[in-house]
Amino acid sequence: MFGSILLYSLGNIANGFVQTVEQYKWIRFVAGIGLAGELGAGITLVAELLPKEKGVSVHP
Repeated sequence: MFGSILLYSLGNIANGFVQTVEQYKWIRFVAGIGLAGELGAGITLVAELLPKEKGVSVHP
């Protein structure tokens, strides 16, 4: 989880230093990978910590 936060953060910091559209494209790609990893880890963590009574049911 910390690795994905770090990757996302470094990607966004690096976006402040881009000079071409090609650089922007690749740095946003790297930041997107970090964000995707963070969302997956965050959803899993919340699902494990949330009591079953507070959870969302898919059955009516």
